[in-house]
Amino acid sequence: MLKRIAMNFHSLTVSKIERFNADSLAISLVIPADLKSTFHFEPGQYITFSHSVGEKEIRRSYSIASVPKDEMITVGVKEVSGGIFSTYANKTLKEGDVMKVAAPEGGFVLDKKANSILAIGAGSGITPLLSIMKAALSNNPEVKVGLIYGNQSDRSMMFKDSIQELSQNFSGRFFAVHAFSREQGGDYFGRIDRGVILHALKNKLAGLGVPDKTYLCGPEAMIHLAKDSLLDQGLAQENILFELFVASENAKEINVSGMASVRVLLDGETHEIQVPKEEFLLDSLLEQGVDAPYSCQGGSCSSCICKITEGSADMARNQVLTDNEIANGFVLSCQAKITSTSIAVDFDNV
Repeated sequence: MLKRIAMNFHSLTVSKIERFNADSLAISLVIPADLKSTFHFEPGQYITFSHSVGEKEIRRSYSIASVPKDEMITVGVKEVSGGIFSTYANKTLKEGDVMKVAAPEGGFVLDKKANSILAIGAGSGITPLLSIMKAALSNNPEVKVGLIYGNQSDRSMMFKDSIQELSQNFSGRFFAVHAFSREQGGDYFGRIDRGVILHALKNKLAGLGVPDKTYLCGPEAMIHLAKDSLLDQGLAQENILFELFVASENAKEINVSGMASVRVLLDGETHEIQVPKEEFLLDSLLEQGVDAPYSCQGGSCSSCICKITEGSADMARNQVLTDNEIANGFVLSCQAKITSTSIAVDFDNV
């Protein structure tokens, strides 16, 4: 697990906005010289924006599409129905605006030792995959990379020009296939499914061989389908990494009631509070003025990770932590409900 970074927000200027289509764009941010080390990132990580709507603070995470050697950090934002920040970014944000941004985070990162990489993504899931693929191809002259990318149509594709550049610049080492669900013209018609994945690996991506690492990013259903298909082909589970851009709506019911005593270690300070067990731990902390780190609040990022040192809790959702990490006491505070009469959690040593 990567060490959690204290979530301090910095003012960054929007230097460029590149629109892909009516509902998606790329936002590039200038990184001042004194913040270069703060905003150093590994290919595949994300940054978190803080945006105020009235008196309410909205935090949203977006994966980085650029690579560390680039002058700017670039993210892709697709507008979603009812999405406060994504609508603001697509409809209102302009070049020259200043945004509050936290340092990069995330464990969905490039394995620099891999010589064969398969990436499978859909829609805006291409964003971290692009960073991973570009960095791998640029830094390792031996690496081969294959991409299976699903979209509704050619027009709905994000970072189309960047993918074409990889094909041109790394011919013979980069192989891309496209699946369009609402129009003909791609390599495959329809959503990414088992048939598409297996056919692509045996034909259009045959030059890739057996991938050392596979990276999946997109809707949960696609990720599970792709993972199961690859496991059936003999790929090792530890070599299949994934990141969701939409958390599952299905949550485990946790039946708890009453109050619990909580001791929190955060940024070197200890807080002792009483919280209702039926609330998620993060919500209770924020309500009582404890500035705990968070971003997605949906169980699909790693910003709110903490470690239980005393007591117990259960999570409604988890798309980040491994079984081993859970066994060692780590939880996502945004999804954790306390199941003991008292608990001690540590946000610093994770």
